Amino acid sequence: MKLLYLFLLAFLSLFLIRGTLKTTQTKESEKTEYIPFHQVKLTDDFWKKKIDRNQQVTIPHIFEKCEELLLAD
Repeated sequence: MKLLYLFLLAFLSLFLIRGTLKTTQTKESEKTEYIPFHQVKLTDDFWKKKIDRNQQVTIPHIFEKCEELLLAD
């Protein structure tokens, strides 16, 4: 039984080492380019709708609730 556990431990160790070595080897085209957040422009419909809703509805609603709670104290 100990031999089975030892074999499984060795197999998992090799599997994990192989996985970490594989992830550290990246191609030039896969490198991440970091840019400042203020240079990011979201143009797709999915995020634009959510950002607009937050700006027009959610954030003002949160401010109203905060003011109500402060006035209630």
